[in-house]
Amino acid sequence: MLEGFQAGLAWIIILRKRDAFRAAFADFDPVKVAAFDERDIERA
Repeated sequence: MLEGFQAGLAWIIILRKRDAFRAAFADFDPVKVAAFDERDIERA
């Protein structure tokens, strides 16, 4: 998943923010992410 965020950015930037990405995307759990509602999307 992090590869998608890397487009046009240096990997070091993405790696430094991976904890924030993990929190925003429910530990990258596809079932949880698929169930996101509008509020979750705005929060992320």
